[in-house]
Amino acid sequence: MTHENSLMQALYEASPLAVVVVGADGRIRHASTAVEETFGYKPAELLGQSLDILLPERYRHAHGQWLQLYFAQPRQRSMGGNKNLLARRKDGREFPVEIGLSSFAWQGETAAAAYITDITARVQAEKRLAQYAQELEARNAELDAYAHTVAHGLKTPLSLIAGYGELLTCNGKGLLPAEKQRMMQVMTNQTLRMSEIVHDLLLLSGAGQTEIDVGPLDMAAIVSRTRGRLAGLAKKHDVEITLPQSWVTAVGYAPWIEEVWDNYLSNGMKYGGTAPRLTLGSNEQADGMARFWVRDNGSGIAPDDQERLFTPFTRLNLAHTEGHGLGLSIVQRIVERSGGEVGVESYPGEGSTFWFTLPTSLPKTAVASNGSYASRKIE
Repeated sequence: MTHENSLMQALYEASPLAVVVVGADGRIRHASTAVEETFGYKPAELLGQSLDILLPERYRHAHGQWLQLYFAQPRQRSMGGNKNLLARRKDGREFPVEIGLSSFAWQGETAAAAYITDITARVQAEKRLAQYAQELEARNAELDAYAHTVAHGLKTPLSLIAGYGELLTCNGKGLLPAEKQRMMQVMTNQTLRMSEIVHDLLLLSGAGQTEIDVGPLDMAAIVSRTRGRLAGLAKKHDVEITLPQSWVTAVGYAPWIEEVWDNYLSNGMKYGGTAPRLTLGSNEQADGMARFWVRDNGSGIAPDDQERLFTPFTRLNLAHTEGHGLGLSIVQRIVERSGGEVGVESYPGEGSTFWFTLPTSLPKTAVASNGSYASRKIE
């Protein structure tokens, strides 16, 4: 072997790429030492084997045809173009690869060398990057919605407060006591409305960042406290509530879950129909999750509108809707951070059932920012 050949052989064996030399018959003539790390085969195991051994079975027939076309016009090129290529390890695992091809004379025949790079890490990084970009886009859209709510949700209350404040300051002596009292009440109500908007914005933000402890939930006590908070609203709308005899076991953070029930029940009281009738219930699902629901006797929700219900700042039927459209988006964020899901089942004229799910037992890990469990604390 000449010095030049020795150098080329040394460079070939030292390459971090897996190099496989194939003849026109598709049989492997040589394999570099890097093949073992990439594919799990020792180079000697591959000698004389069909190249198909390194391919997923479903691609072998098409690859045989492609190999014939390549040897008809052999040249240096990349394989697959912009398509994702998959290879197969000795243990059967598939992984993404990039392959460069070149042809050369080998022991009296034309051979092809395939330079194979395992791109698993790159593909995973690209997926994470795409996910981060999607999350960033969603956050930016949410920030735009925040700005819209602050600008429009607070504009009217502030204008009323400023207007009545100016009237009381400039013309207070000429106003009757009853007029002053009415103006003061309007200013108080509008201040409370602004406070509610700020509270809900903080809750929506905190549900994505707050670190809390999870534990078994006393759902009967949580629902009882929620009903106490909403007693005035229930009386105003003549609401009748039917409770289950017992609740299935679930875990979560009680203050958050109380907020979920508050939103579902208050919506049912306000929009559940004339003399609302609300039925609460729960059951354990086959997937090990606990499902809770509120069923009302309202007019129902059209399918197209159901898709938007849990989007921040969405309000349907604005002429008859109070609030600022944050409640159900808060519910969704809380429940998803708790490891569950939310949804609605409704048909026009048949009422609606709003539901959410929670884990039935303490997980080994807790919900992290990506929605997966990481410890007993939700971070």
